Amino acid sequence: MACMPTTVSTNVVYTARAAGNEAAALVNAVLGNIIGIFITPLWLGLFLNVEGVAPYGDVLVELSYTIIAPLIVGQLMQYITPTVVAWIKKHINTANVSSFCILLLVWATFCNTFSNGSTKQVPGRDVAATVFLGVALFFLFLAVSFLVAWPPPPVTALRRVLRLSRADVVAVVICGSTKTVALGVPLINVMYKQV
Repeated sequence: MACMPTTVSTNVVYTARAAGNEAAALVNAVLGNIIGIFITPLWLGLFLNVEGVAPYGDVLVELSYTIIAPLIVGQLMQYITPTVVAWIKKHINTANVSSFCILLLVWATFCNTFSNGSTKQVPGRDVAATVFLGVALFFLFLAVSFLVAWPPPPVTALRRVLRLSRADVVAVVICGSTKTVALGVPLINVMYKQV
């Protein structure tokens, strides 16, 4: 998981809900995933000691229609039909809809894992170790992200140089501590089919 790029929708939704810098979270997510297409295979090759060919073109096309196209459509809708957008914002809690969609994604992934028999091939202690390491890595990245965005008193000069507002710190902490499997799993599956 440490090799994977940052999440997209979760970062933006959680940053917005925590009154963070939503624009910075979106830019971080999009750039992180585009850069992650190239960096993730290098990290995986280094850590797993295997070689594979990354399908850069396919992943860029998929990112284009799953991230960039909806972003452009949303921006065009706000520009072309501002009254419709205002009505939607007034009558529909889009933050709850986003959270519900994320919950559905997690549920679908969970169900798919059990329905295809993946869990029968892995011993229970390996699952427990993976969960423990995942949680530990999350909290490690969370702490490191916070310390980078809001340095402790011995290095407060760095805090003045960075000049991060509270909203920026929220975005850094959320974006720095989360990882995605939505890009990582397909990339791994395509690159390392034969392994």
